[in-house]
Amino acid sequence: MSGLEQWLAGTAGWVVYLIVFGVVWAEAAIFAGVFLPGETVLLFGGVLAGLGHVDVAAVMACGVAGAVFGDTVGYQVGRHLGPRLRSTRLGRAVKASRWSRAEAFMRRYGGASVFLGRWIGFGRALVPALAGATRMRYLRFLVWNVLGGVTWAVTTVLVGYLAGGSWRKVESVFGRIVLLIVAAIVVALAVVAVARRVARRPHQE
Repeated sequence: MSGLEQWLAGTAGWVVYLIVFGVVWAEAAIFAGVFLPGETVLLFGGVLAGLGHVDVAAVMACGVAGAVFGDTVGYQVGRHLGPRLRSTRLGRAVKASRWSRAEAFMRRYGGASVFLGRWIGFGRALVPALAGATRMRYLRFLVWNVLGGVTWAVTTVLVGYLAGGSWRKVESVFGRIVLLIVAAIVVALAVVAVARRVARRPHQE
């Protein structure tokens, strides 16, 4: 590999790490998780690591950091805005039904909702801010936040990593771009289906 190729490979790796951190961070910090599930980015980071394009430990670290810091920002936003949270411009961008679902989820699970919500799309996006708005003690929030961020990010990246290793032959036949496009569609549909099913459970019981 030439010096230029090595530089390009290294640059691409940093782009992947930044995207992983940025998207996961934005999930709770600016409620982006309502529209863009972070699992998708973590899964692809894991796949790329499994194919040898990026370092799996670095992808995990970026995922954990994005999750913990993003939730912390979301918590502080909710703590600062308090009851006005849902009426702000950012809050109005989220459907009222999703706010209600997140509030019911918090009432049911209490502090553990910060951990459990990490595994559900609307929970990752909204629970940290609601925890701040309801004045949950920060130490309590932080413990659940770290536990959720670490287990969720590491598990999701590992799933992609293990899948990536099994796709080496497919990659060589069909090409990396086609493989990633097909995988993106499959993973996105699966994540949305699972998130919706889990999110409806509190209302079905």
